[in-house]
Amino acid sequence: MPYTFFHPGFVLPFARWFPRFLIVPALIIGSFVPDLDIIYRFSETRHHIFSYSSINILFELLPIGIIMTYYFYMIIFPIISYGEIDIHPKNYRNHLKKLPKIIVSILIAIGVHLFLDQYSHFNGVRTLTNDIGQNLGYEPSELENIYLLLLYLPQVIASSIGFILLGISTYLYRDEIRINTNYLRKNCLSFFTLSIIVISCFTTIKILMAGIEYGMKTDSIIIGVTCGLMSAFLLTPFLLWLIQKTKTKL
Repeated sequence: MPYTFFHPGFVLPFARWFPRFLIVPALIIGSFVPDLDIIYRFSETRHHIFSYSSINILFELLPIGIIMTYYFYMIIFPIISYGEIDIHPKNYRNHLKKLPKIIVSILIAIGVHLFLDQYSHFNGVRTLTNDIGQNLGYEPSELENIYLLLLYLPQVIASSIGFILLGISTYLYRDEIRINTNYLRKNCLSFFTLSIIVISCFTTIKILMAGIEYGMKTDSIIIGVTCGLMSAFLLTPFLLWLIQKTKTKL
């Protein structure tokens, strides 16, 4: 599967092609949602607890995506734009008008995510590795590199493509990003400091509580760091706003 934060690269082009029907934040968040169970599962297993039937997509993943999108619109976006939150009741109607586009955007992003996961990694890697080893005359102890190659190469390729597409989309949206992050850029040092603290805390908590799964050290560390990065994305703007408000009152 592509790395979680490279998934948006595959869905952002849809917003350029169909700007009247899709919303960028909902596409980005929808591309994250299928991985949240692994990212925020503080237990000793790294495997998904979400299932991906139509029922579970509609009644688990979609509601989570909708809640996160409205959190973005009412908390994250206004803070990074002008340093305030947008929870005034008079604006609720405007937010609700976006709901159909949000739902469509999230469902498309989830579908693309699951498609990429399906075709960038596959079950039975160990069995395939053993079959190749037998055909080539290798001993089982000599097959670890072949196993790792078959396991990670498709994921690295998909992640690289996602990274490139994300870079292109970031460039195309550079003016919108600059305009809508005015407050963030004015307080970049505080934001960066808070981000480091949040990333460090959540990465440490995730790794300590989930542990390092046997044979999956790299995966476990990457998931831990991803937990920290996702937490920084979700929490740092709010923490920045809260600190600024506290300073103002004092």
